[in-house]
This record gives sequence, structure tokens and C-alpha cells, in this order.
Amino acid sequence: MFHIGQEVVCVKGHITPDKKTSLLVNKICVIQGINGCRCNTLLNVGLTISNYTRCYKCNYDLPNDGIWWLYADRFVPLDEIGKEEISELIKESERELK
Repeated sequence: MFHIGQEVVCVKGHITPDKKTSLLVNKICVIQGINGCRCNTLLNVGLTISNYTRCYKCNYDLPNDGIWWLYADRFVPLDEIGKEEISELIKESERELK
């Protein structure tokens, strides 16, 4: 599904609690690392975070290595999707957040 070096597009944006780092919708990223907790696949797309994080679903302690490990469901592989489909996924994720 995902692999290191793969280009992905963000369909669910997020801002860190300290508001210092943000992941913007439509941002194209390259996967630099893949990790996981008990319930999710986590991706490193080159963003950093300064504080400790934990999976909100399974309470698993995520690596405290400065990398902002993001849930894979925030991304869609760029090579498997067209621009129209990206727009629809973004609209769908915005509806879920409301």
C-alpha cells in the first residue's frame, strides 16, 4: 500500500497542539519512513514535532524521535488518484470533521 519514497497527497490536514507545525490539505509529500502502533499505520513525511505523542485510539506511545508520525489515513497515494478524486476525498474528510 505505502512505501518509502512514494508521493502522497494529504486529504485530512492537521495542526500540532503547539500550532508550530501544520499539515495542509492538498500538500504533496514524500514518505520518508513507515511505522505503526497497535491499530494504525504511521507515516513520516518530513515534518517534526517537539513534544511527545501517543495514539489516541490504542494509547500506544509513539516514538519520541522528533518525527511527527501521522496516521496513514490522512494521505492517498498520488500515483493512484486523479485531481478530481482528490477534491472529492478532501470534501469528504471535511464533512467528517464537522
